[in-house]
Amino acid sequence: MVVNNKKFLTDIIGMEVVSTSGDHIGKLSNFVIDSDRGQVLSLLVEPLKSFNSTSFITDKDGFLNIPVNQVSSIEDYVVVNSKSV
Repeated sequence: MVVNNKKFLTDIIGMEVVSTSGDHIGKLSNFVIDSDRGQVLSLLVEPLKSFNSTSFITDKDGFLNIPVNQVSSIEDYVVVNSKSV
């Protein structure tokens, strides 16, 4: 659901995450949120097995932790800045 060009988090969980250069990274699994400020801090992405994730911060389950300021758009895909990939 889109309200005034905004998306609900529940609508984008499971979307494919790609870089601005077209690299397929994985699927959006969850978010890290600062509950005191009500801000999304980062995306947790389940990487494709073929994706080289060595340059990313990962959590204990192997999910990529991509800062929200690296997101360039969310339409059919979640697109993150290639410089972070």
